Amino acid sequence: MPVTVNVGEILDCDQNDEIRTRGCDPCVGLIVIYVNAGNTTKRCAHFSVNIAGVLTQDRINAALNPILDGHFPLANIQAVGFTWGGGGVGMGSAFICVRLQVYFVGQPINWSAQNDSLTTNGGGIELSNGRTWAWTNDPPLNGYAELS
Repeated sequence: MPVTVNVGEILDCDQNDEIRTRGCDPCVGLIVIYVNAGNTTKRCAHFSVNIAGVLTQDRINAALNPILDGHFPLANIQAVGFTWGGGGVGMGSAFICVRLQVYFVGQPINWSAQNDSLTTNGGGIELSNGRTWAWTNDPPLNGYAELS
């Protein structure tokens, strides 16, 4: 069953689910696939930017670091994928992608500045463009990935 992430949502799915999201300028979609003791977990976030004033890399890092540290550990990663909205990059999405590149350095990253959509396909992550998916749920933790 496909699972689609909402804006600002963090999802954790098991190995039987495929998970998908898309970036929307100035937002970034992220999927990480973990394998631990033969069990696969797919974790997804859609980082939306709601920061007043001048955006800087330091401000984005300060907002993003606790989310990455708390929800996206660097152990047992099989694949990482992230992308921003196609058609043009906003400063928020550029800063988020820089932070994700640094955070996941050394991991198997698949990311794009041209594509806006990503989905898991078994144990891999595919990037595409122009995919639109209806929201599937609105959990209580929906605001966790909103950078404010």
